[in-house]
Amino acid sequence: MRDTHGDHGAEREHAHDGEQRGDEPGRGSAAGAQSFAHGPSRLAGVQRLLLDARSVMASPNRTARSAVVTGRLLGIAFLVCFATGVYSHLLQEPPGWMRFPTRPVQLYQVTQGLHVTAGIAAIPLLLAKLNVVMPALLQTPPVRGVLHGLERLSIAVFVAAALIQVVTGLLNTFQWYPWPFPFRQVHNALAYVLIGSLVLHIGTKLRIITRYWRSRDAFDEHGRFVVDETVGSDLPDPTLQARPGLEARPPAAATSRGFVGRLHRWIDGAPPVADRAAPDPAADADADAEGGRQRLARRGFIAGVTAATAGVVVLTAGQSSVLAEPFNVFAPRQRHIGQNGLPVNRTARAAGVLATATAADWALTVAGPAVSRTFSRAELVALGQAEARLPISCVEGWSQMASWKGVRMRDLLVAVQSDPDVRVRVTSLEQHGGYRVMEMGPEYTADPTTLVALELNGATLDLEHGFPARIIAPRTTRRPADEVDRTDRGHRMSAVPTAERPDRRIRVARTVLVVVGVLVIAFGAWVLLTSVRTDRIGGLLVWLLAAVVLHDAVLSPFVLAVGAGLRRAGRTLRTWVLVVVQAAVVLGSVLALVAVSEIVAKSQGTKNPTVLPFDYTARLLVVEGGARRRRRGRARGRRGHRSASSGRCCGCSDNLSVG
Repeated sequence: MRDTHGDHGAEREHAHDGEQRGDEPGRGSAAGAQSFAHGPSRLAGVQRLLLDARSVMASPNRTARSAVVTGRLLGIAFLVCFATGVYSHLLQEPPGWMRFPTRPVQLYQVTQGLHVTAGIAAIPLLLAKLNVVMPALLQTPPVRGVLHGLERLSIAVFVAAALIQVVTGLLNTFQWYPWPFPFRQVHNALAYVLIGSLVLHIGTKLRIITRYWRSRDAFDEHGRFVVDETVGSDLPDPTLQARPGLEARPPAAATSRGFVGRLHRWIDGAPPVADRAAPDPAADADADAEGGRQRLARRGFIAGVTAATAGVVVLTAGQSSVLAEPFNVFAPRQRHIGQNGLPVNRTARAAGVLATATAADWALTVAGPAVSRTFSRAELVALGQAEARLPISCVEGWSQMASWKGVRMRDLLVAVQSDPDVRVRVTSLEQHGGYRVMEMGPEYTADPTTLVALELNGATLDLEHGFPARIIAPRTTRRPADEVDRTDRGHRMSAVPTAERPDRRIRVARTVLVVVGVLVIAFGAWVLLTSVRTDRIGGLLVWLLAAVVLHDAVLSPFVLAVGAGLRRAGRTLRTWVLVVVQAAVVLGSVLALVAVSEIVAKSQGTKNPTVLPFDYTARLLVVEGGARRRRRGRARGRRGHRSASSGRCCGCSDNLSVG
C-alpha cells in the first residue's frame, strides 16, 4: 500500500518486506522495482526523453547569440509594423484633438507600404526565431516556479499574438477573411498585446540579451560559441552535437569583453574576464575544426533566413514600390490594373451602392453653420475643377500615384459660408458599416489638394472608384474590404466645430520592462474588450489557442524533420553546397507559404478582378522548379568533383541544419 510519500514510500515498504523475507532473496527488491517503475522511474524516463530530444535539437544555430540576433531583427520588424499601424489607425479613427501633416502627399503611401513590407519580412524572421528557441519547449521540469510559469505563459501569449497578427495581416492583403472576428479591431488590439509581450520578454531575458548582444562576446578565437551558464539560457550547448572525438570545451568566463562587458560588470559587480591560458597546439586543432563546423552552420542558417526575407520582400513589394514592380511575382496586387488604370479595393456591387450611385437625382448636400446647399454632379463640374496628383495608398499595402480633377473642399465650404479650417463629417451612400461616416480634420479641409474628385487619370471617375464623386486628400486611405470602403463617395458633408547597488540595477531595469510590458498588454486587452463584441472574442481565443498548438505540434516537428533531412544530406554534399541548398529550401518554403495562401484565397472566389490577378500556381511552379534544377545541378557537380578527388571532402556539414 502507498503512504503519504507516494511511490517512494511504496519502494521503502517493499524493500523492508524483502529484508524480513530472508528465505526468498531478491523477491522484495523485484517487487519494489516493479512498483517504483510506475512512479518516479516513469517520470525519470520522460525527463530522459526530453533531455535526449534537446540534445538532438542542439545546433550551432540554436544558441543564445542566434536568439538575440533573430530577435533583434524580428523586434525591429514588429516595431516598424506597430508604429506605422498605429499611425494608420489614427488616420482612420482620428481623435478630435489630433491634427496630421498633409505633406508630403506620399507620406501614407510610404508608411503603409513599409507596414505591409515589414509584416511580410516578419514571416521568415518569426519562423527563424521560433526555430532557434525550439529546444526551450522541452525544458525539464516544464515549470520551475511561479515566476518561471508566468514567463512561459507570456511567451505563449507572444507566440500566439505574433502568429495571428502575421497570418491575418497577410490574408487581409488578399481580402480573404476566414476567421470569426472583425479584422481591423482585433488587429489593432493585438498589436498592443504583441508589443507588450515583446517588452515583457525583453525584460525577462535582459541578462542574456546584454551578454550576447555583440558577436565578439559570443564566440571564442576559434569561432566556437561561448556558453555562459550564469545568464540562465534555456538553450542547449551546441557541442552536444559535436563529432566523436571532440571534447566539449569548459564553461566560458562569466562576463563578456568590450563595452558590453564593462556594462555587465557595472551592473553585476563582476570581475574582468580572466586571461586566456597558454595555447595547446593539439587542442587548438580540434577547436579550430569544431569552430569551423559551427561557423559554417551559422552561415548556412543566416543565408537561409536572409534569402527568405529578401526574396519574399522583393517578390511582393512591387504592389507598392515602383523600383520593385518588375519583380512583382507573388504580390496580391498589380499596379495599373483596373478601371481608370488603378486597382479597385472594393467594388460598387460589394459596397451595395450600384443603384444609388447611378441614380439620376443624386446630389451632394453641403451643410454649413447657417447655410446648406445641394449640388448635382453637373453643378459640381460647373464650379470649375482643380487638378492634384495624389496617391491612392491602401492599408493593405498597395499604392499608386494618380491624377485627379475636382472641386476643392475649401471652395465648397466657402460656398456655404463656412470657414475652411473646420472639421468636416462626410456621410457616404452606404447604409451600414463602420466607415459609413468619416470625419476629416481641418488640416485636410483647408488643404488646396483636398478635392471632391470627378475625374481620375484624364477620364470620368469610374463607378468602381467612387462615381459620381469621391473625396481625395493628401493622405487618403483605402479601407480593408471587410469594412465599409465607400465613404469617399460623397453624399452629404457637414461642418463640425473644433473640439542603488550594482546587483540591484539589473533587477530595476527588468522590473521596469516587465511592468511596462504588462501595462501595454492590459491596454491591448482593454482595447479588445471595448472594440469587439463579446460574442466574437470566443472565436479569437480559439484562434490564439490554435496558433500555440500549430507551433508546438505542427511547425516544430516539421522543422525538426527538415533539419534531420539536411543533416543526412550533409554526409554526401560539400558544405558550401549544403549551405546553398539550405538557403534555397528556406526561401522555397516561405514563398510556398505565401503563394499557397494566395492560391487558396483565389480558389474561394474574388468579387474584385484586381485582387489576386495572377496565376499563382504557375508562378510558384516556375520559381520552385528553377530553384530545384539549380540545386540538383550544383549537387551533381560537387558530388562528381568529390568522387574524383578524395571521397569525403569535409565533415563540417554534419552540424548544418535548418535549426
